[in-house]
Amino acid sequence: MTYPMKQKVTFYYLKYALFFIMLYFFIFNPPFSFLPLSPKFGLYLLVFPYFLKRKFHRYFGYFKGIFFAIAAIVVFCFLREIEMTKSEFFILNFTMFFEYLLIPLFLIMFYESFAEDKDMVLDIVKVGIFASFFTIGMIFLPALGDFIRYQLLKTDDFTENVAERTFGLAESLTFSYGIVQGIMASLILFYSKQNKKLLLFLPVLIICIMFNARVGFSALIVGVGFYYAYNFKILNILATVIVLFSLFFIVTETSLFEKQKETIEWGLDFFTQSSDFLSGKKSDDNTFDTLFGDMFILPDTEEAWLIGNGINIFGRTSGGTSDIGYILQLYYGGIIYLALLFLIVLALFKKVKGLPKKEFFIGSSFLVTIILCNIKGNVFIPIGTMRLIILLVMWFVISNKNKLSLRTNE
Repeated sequence: MTYPMKQKVTFYYLKYALFFIMLYFFIFNPPFSFLPLSPKFGLYLLVFPYFLKRKFHRYFGYFKGIFFAIAAIVVFCFLREIEMTKSEFFILNFTMFFEYLLIPLFLIMFYESFAEDKDMVLDIVKVGIFASFFTIGMIFLPALGDFIRYQLLKTDDFTENVAERTFGLAESLTFSYGIVQGIMASLILFYSKQNKKLLLFLPVLIICIMFNARVGFSALIVGVGFYYAYNFKILNILATVIVLFSLFFIVTETSLFEKQKETIEWGLDFFTQSSDFLSGKKSDDNTFDTLFGDMFILPDTEEAWLIGNGINIFGRTSGGTSDIGYILQLYYGGIIYLALLFLIVLALFKKVKGLPKKEFFIGSSFLVTIILCNIKGNVFIPIGTMRLIILLVMWFVISNKNKLSLRTNE
């Protein structure tokens, strides 16, 4: 191998490592205690040099629908908060321009600069698996768990109260992290033909969901459903049943997870609670009954129904609080705000419906996941769930357009 060739290979692996780090920060955004801002904000600066590239403008043109949806949301929030002393959603939603549009385009262009003829989805899944190692390490090594939880990451009263379900190096461990890992698990199923070894990590991702955010099972179930709709085979169903039964046996009937028994019972209770809720069985401990009971707070005037009260009721200590995404959005900006948020879903659907069969089924599972998981929390704020989904849809669109362009030019 000549020296220039060695230099080229070294440069390739350096860019690959940098991309992997940037992708991790983009999706998981761990709130490091030693940084004044979240690491994702470092990516904001890297976007600007790409504004001058012709390819960036071409790719941007593919997603004008997302841009106009975000613009409408931001304008509405600005007008809603113009007389308020503090911002509730305006500043947060303004970051959508970067996290839902500009940074994903930058990451795709950066990836294309060194990874020719590779599928970024597989590398995204590898990032999810890498993140799961921190979860497993924190479960089995309490000292490592305490170090990451109390020293490496920022803590507050909320994280202290839910310490028994915060296993990972990421933000939003009790909500978005579980959904992201559920999406990663479903991607493994869709791409298992390309790399069967990825199937070995399915149980690990399921453990991530179980120990952090049960809502992630919703994303996994949706993904599995769409996978079987895309590739229905008895053998696939049998393999899934065997994997799930084996994992359930290992977790519940062996001493491997004895110290985490309470957390496991909490995680698996998702299925019991779902069954009870669907069958109409009431319980004071059922999360669904709480969500659709005490937390089901509706506006009390026609004006509030239309444009909201301009208030974020999440975490309020008085006057009622709610975790339900739809209630939070309705209470803040009314039906108009909800409709504007769903313009993003509509823009994504328009892109998804034109994709090849496999990408269409994957993208459709994303849209259903957004709609379902917004019940449990506010999915539409810039968190890992939406960042991951939009990045993947953009990759599907851009890679397929590039393939079509190559065929046309041949």
